[in-house]
Amino acid sequence: RLGFVAHELRNLVSTATMAFSLIKSGRVAMGGATGAVMDRSLTGLRTLLDRSLADAPLAAGMPPQYALVSVADLIEEVKANALLEAPSRECNFSVSSIDGRLAVDAERGRLVDAIGNLMQNAFKFTLPHKSVLLSAYAQGDRIRIDIQEQFGGLPPGAHDGRFQPFMQSDADSSGGDLG
Repeated sequence: RLGFVAHELRNLVSTATMAFSLIKSGRVAMGGATGAVMDRSLTGLRTLLDRSLADAPLAAGMPPQYALVSVADLIEEVKANALLEAPSRECNFSVSSIDGRLAVDAERGRLVDAIGNLMQNAFKFTLPHKSVLLSAYAQGDRIRIDIQEQFGGLPPGAHDGRFQPFMQSDADSSGGDLG
């Protein structure tokens, strides 16, 4: 659990730091999209800390708090963060059109954290000047959220144990690598 919290804290601090750097440079205004990303990152930090403190009741068997979440709004939040990270990784980034009627019953914060983590991994491993595409759509009775990246593939044998927590097999060892 501590590894998960540290990993998520690092992701949120990284996004807030990128946003702050842009604001500090004077190239963007605090009241614009970058300020909103920084605000969401700081809110995410507070939420993650609050959830970490609230995990004691979950461990005691109390149920999680789900709510109906608009997929379009969720993807818009993830998109705002990704638009900051893509240029720092020299990647192109795009989002497919999302049906505004799509919704999921979920814990919004945890879903944003999970998608954000996958997006950061996509940018981290995508080759420079290649693309990352985020899409969400209905497939039967499920909603799929896909992230397509162009990282060049894994070398033979590299997939063995790759998705075990804290396994790293490449030169870029930033992040907690939770698989």
